[in-house]
Amino acid sequence: MGKYQVTQAEYEAVTDVNPSYSKGPNLPVEGVSWDDAQKFCEAVNAKGDGYRYRLPTEAEWEYAARAGDTTCRYGPLVEVAWSRDNSAGKTHPVGEKKPNAFGLYDVLGNVWEWVQDWYSVTYYSHSAESDPKGPDSGEYRLARGGSWRGVVRGTRAFPLVTCSSPTCGASWSVPLRARTDPLMFYTAQLNRK
Repeated sequence: MGKYQVTQAEYEAVTDVNPSYSKGPNLPVEGVSWDDAQKFCEAVNAKGDGYRYRLPTEAEWEYAARAGDTTCRYGPLVEVAWSRDNSAGKTHPVGEKKPNAFGLYDVLGNVWEWVQDWYSVTYYSHSAESDPKGPDSGEYRLARGGSWRGVVRGTRAFPLVTCSSPTCGASWSVPLRARTDPLMFYTAQLNRK
């Protein structure tokens, strides 16, 4: 799974477009639909670097985000996330907040992250307990993690949002965090050393 959210520079290097509302090479790409995220992964896979890139399932994202932690969040929110309370109304460059125990940055806040799954209210009540893959179909796609616009409420560490079509997200901040097979935690920045 990528150490950072995919940046605008990385996305543009692959797709030749930058759909983001707030511009900056080290800002996370946003305004990306679920379909656009799939196309990005396909384009990166076509480069043939030996890895297979895809969106994580919701269960994979949750596992990576929690990084073995069972508390409500992996540190004081102001230290680990950009939210409405501390973002000054904008996205921020990736990696400015503290990472989780797996070394993943911006798991909470900054911008929402697409996952592969369809949403289902009942799926997890009858799914496999280990590494569930999500429903085969549905009406809504899922994004996880929260955003810079988010209001901090309750104690849920890793919020989710649903989106009613695979092309939605183009009008709001939804980026992606590419995942590779097998599950590896390394910097997925395509052109940085």
